[in-house]
Amino acid sequence: MEIIITRQRRKCHAPLIPTLPDVARVHAVQTIKVLGVTISDRLSVNQHVTNVIASTAQTFHALRVLRAHGLNKDALEGVFKAVVIAKLTYACPAWWGFTTTHDRQKMEAVIRRGVHFGFCSTSQAPLAELAAAADETLFEHVLHNKQHVLHQLLPDRTQPTYNLCSRKHDCSLTVKQSVTANEFITRMLYKDMY
Repeated sequence: MEIIITRQRRKCHAPLIPTLPDVARVHAVQTIKVLGVTISDRLSVNQHVTNVIASTAQTFHALRVLRAHGLNKDALEGVFKAVVIAKLTYACPAWWGFTTTHDRQKMEAVIRRGVHFGFCSTSQAPLAELAAAADETLFEHVLHNKQHVLHQLLPDRTQPTYNLCSRKHDCSLTVKQSVTANEFITRMLYKDMY
């Protein structure tokens, strides 16, 4: 299945490319689920965030049942991290840049709810920090491992001609476009550049 990404504010319709031999074209597709992440034709992950939050609501019920059966506080916190935090941060380098402030607030509310019910420690790091840490870890792997599947997406390396401040990477900076500004590689290339 394929999905055609359109710009949010433009109503122009670009001509469609010819169909691929083994790919079915469905004209009414507005979202696509790729490896568990739902992405809309407007590059929005709002539906993914909604799905994850609904899934965590079921987990909260299961945690209440576990507590009623005598599971201690430390074990509840472990289950919360292993299930709820893992669901909230699953594949976040791929989609975190496309979230809105409202999406991030809704996901942070899940953690606050976990703290309120005693399933999560008050020292739990915010999701923004967890996402930033996941981004940094993945980007380091991509930079230093030529066999990594994302390494081929990096721009060419540059040789600095001036003795300026050191950068986190030696890749040339690509032109930011509105379509690619929120994707992982572009976000990481420009992170902490100013």
